[in-house]
Amino acid sequence: MSTRMRLNPRTSTKLSTSMMLVYGAAGITIAGAVVFAIMFGVNMLKSEDALANNNFSSAKTGYWNENATWQGGQVPSFSGNNNSVTIESGNIIMFTNNANFSNHLNIVIKGTLIFYGNLSVGNHTNIQIQEGGLLLVYGNYSASNHLTVNNGGTVVLEGNVSFGNTNQTTITNNSDIYSADDDKNILKNSGKKPLTDMPPALALKVDNYRDQNFILPIELLHFTAESTQRGVQLRWATAAEINNDFFTLERTRDGRNYEKVSTISGAGNSKVQLNYDFTDTRPYSGTSYYRLTQTDYDGTSESFPLVTVMHNGLQGEMSIKISKGYPNPFQDQLTLSFFTESEGQTELTILNSRGDRVYSETILAYAGENEVIFKDGHRLPTDTYLVYLAQNGEQTKPYRVVKR
Repeated sequence: MSTRMRLNPRTSTKLSTSMMLVYGAAGITIAGAVVFAIMFGVNMLKSEDALANNNFSSAKTGYWNENATWQGGQVPSFSGNNNSVTIESGNIIMFTNNANFSNHLNIVIKGTLIFYGNLSVGNHTNIQIQEGGLLLVYGNYSASNHLTVNNGGTVVLEGNVSFGNTNQTTITNNSDIYSADDDKNILKNSGKKPLTDMPPALALKVDNYRDQNFILPIELLHFTAESTQRGVQLRWATAAEINNDFFTLERTRDGRNYEKVSTISGAGNSKVQLNYDFTDTRPYSGTSYYRLTQTDYDGTSESFPLVTVMHNGLQGEMSIKISKGYPNPFQDQLTLSFFTESEGQTELTILNSRGDRVYSETILAYAGENEVIFKDGHRLPTDTYLVYLAQNGEQTKPYRVVKR
């Protein structure tokens, strides 16, 4: 016996409505998935594009894989296409491992780029050595794309060398490629020379650069600034120095405008701890910042992070005082050394043993250490004299001198 099911019209309507909702939801889901896929694809393209056409420039001497070596604090990426890397003049960049540049990459060498391992350059990478630039490879070098050595550029290749296409190598006048390998492809280029032909200065540089520590000029242990009664005392120490010509101290209020404080000679080459100190006798009042910069014999320099100091002037002391008078006794001339906290008009007064004023002069004094020379000693009779300095309503204690 067969049984037929008869649907109630109301039930049928409800089922139809439900099915429509299900189909509608499915349609929305599919449409959303399509939109998501499209947006994901667009974002992927954007991500890939973000990796392309990036320009990286060195900021200072250092290792390739360290962020601090590069402007913007980012190590050059090889993930994208058409990236450009510039080694700026005066910078020495070191690549410690084997390097394989296979993506679209353009390297411009204005300073020095050193590879301690092997260097392999693929079809889509170009290397340009500009005037004054140096490419130094201690390991093996293989290349299948363009190597351009511009006027005044230099390449030194100590290992085995292989050029896939000699026509891709361009050497302009006054440029040199020094190599230990007699590869026939290289010999076709008139610029190729044996390592033994290197000028003495270049040969010494290549030999020194084998030691990576030789390149990094100094190892700074600390740099501090402290407010004292005499001004701001600056102290720093180095664990090692290589080719260190001098240090430069600068002060600034805002981190943008700098004023030179002093230049301190470096030790040249040292492998022991050396301590330095200098007192800035004309510091800024309030909060200020000091910068220490180190400069090599070849002009390469490196600046270290700023240090902050709060200076409120003399603490518990008079704002002006005489440090020394010499010679004492004196005859024709007397030199007075004195310290004042602020710049301004300063009154010099000399009294004899009876308390009479025998000399008075207004001078301009600067914040910090000053000297004034009294040249009229020949006009004064033999006696004991008291010298005073006054500024902004404050007077020094009497300083006793004797005239012969």
